[in-house]
Amino acid sequence: MILAVDEAKLFTMRNKLVHICIKSGTELLHRVDEDYRCAITKMAIAAYSTGSDIFAYSAMSNHDHIIGQFQDPVHFVSIYRNSYSKWFNHKYKRSGRLGESHYYAETLDDFERKLKAVNYVLRNPVHHSATDTPFSYDYCSARYVFASSLFGSGEVSWRRMTPYLSKNRALPSKYRLDNFGMVYPPSFLDIAAVENLYVTPKNYLYLVGRPSYSDVSKDEDAGILTLGELEPGENVELLYRNERHRSVAGSLTDIGVCGLIEGMLPPGRTYCHLSDAEKGVIANELHCRYYIPWAQLRRCLASGWG
Repeated sequence: MILAVDEAKLFTMRNKLVHICIKSGTELLHRVDEDYRCAITKMAIAAYSTGSDIFAYSAMSNHDHIIGQFQDPVHFVSIYRNSYSKWFNHKYKRSGRLGESHYYAETLDDFERKLKAVNYVLRNPVHHSATDTPFSYDYCSARYVFASSLFGSGEVSWRRMTPYLSKNRALPSKYRLDNFGMVYPPSFLDIAAVENLYVTPKNYLYLVGRPSYSDVSKDEDAGILTLGELEPGENVELLYRNERHRSVAGSLTDIGVCGLIEGMLPPGRTYCHLSDAEKGVIANELHCRYYIPWAQLRRCLASGWG
């Protein structure tokens, strides 16, 4: 369950650093790589449109974490969700709201809270077994912090147009597009502010790479997070178990499962068009062939069966 945030509380969050979490309980927000790229692009445009500064993000299959300083957090969330939902609905030929109506938002007032929240968001792909390290996950901002010191500058090929915006939508001059047409995160992230929290690349590697479960009793350690503190409704013990796993290599993530589902659909149909019986047939076949857990199959098929 996500906590509802009333408008009075959100008003007090104006021009402050805020942690926002948007969830979807029965249907994925992002299914395949294209969806994640579109969401990050829409996030960047919403930030520009509302005069917001994004510090960190992690886009997961059924929830988004965003930390930023917002002139108007309600306006930012509205623009981001509406623009992305419209794109998602058009692609998958669905209608209606995407995700839960309420979302979680909390002000990060002091240094300790800021560091814990950012560390949590950057480690989120590890918490949910989407990757072994935050740096190997494509849709989290961890890889851009201290990038030149840790990973070298790298090479990025640039595109002039993006498939995720209308042709008459002009991008801000500072925004650049990567070779997939996604807004390149360093062109809209406030990376310097995040680096100031960690101070040095060495400290960053230590804190973002340190398992959350190892020091949950040490409240005085600002960099160690007690899971569940910043994301209400999560199964904390499950997140701990996910972090303890040696590797997720070889396992199918939600992106992989959704890709398999897309490949089994007749031309012109999407998962939204499947009956409960058809979802059951697909789920049984994938479970028998790849040993995919039933809970994951229900999530990727938007529940409704079993």
